[in-house]
Amino acid sequence: MTDTIVTLFVLGCVLAIGIIDYIKNSVPNIIIFALLLVILGYNFATKELNDALYSIFHGLAFFAISIIFYLTQYMGAGDVKLMTVLGMWYGLWPTYIILLIAVVVGIVAVIIKHIVKGDLKEYFTILVNGFILLMYRTKGDIGWGKLPFGIEEKTPENAIPFATCISIAVVAWHVYGITMT
Repeated sequence: MTDTIVTLFVLGCVLAIGIIDYIKNSVPNIIIFALLLVILGYNFATKELNDALYSIFHGLAFFAISIIFYLTQYMGAGDVKLMTVLGMWYGLWPTYIILLIAVVVGIVAVIIKHIVKGDLKEYFTILVNGFILLMYRTKGDIGWGKLPFGIEEKTPENAIPFATCISIAVVAWHVYGITMT
């Protein structure tokens, strides 16, 4: 029963984060902090010490994975924090699947965004040229925007709010009952 309540709390917070990120391009730290406290409190109160410590390890594993994307400016700091707490709650493999679903949702969102703008062909030309530059390790403009490092910097116009994609992936995880058995 308590597990269901905490899962609903996590799901509600993730949905709120997704909506706020879509509207403001920002992930509120207060919700991340509340998730962290509830997940840690629940894990240490109801699980054996080893399992509770494993949950921290899972969160740190996703922090390490996400920080690489942050340092290359493909993921925002709020997305890193969200993936960290999701790793603590869902564990390694479910969170990998959630991340994979979120990436697919993000790709679909980018394609839809460029179809609506009417520049899909131009975008794919830039994308292909960017991959060619990367393959041949040629210096030059890759062609797609990166996220800013600082709060004072403006988010690029073509950025997709990835926490929204993550929240859609979490909902998909629960709706379709994906299990790792």
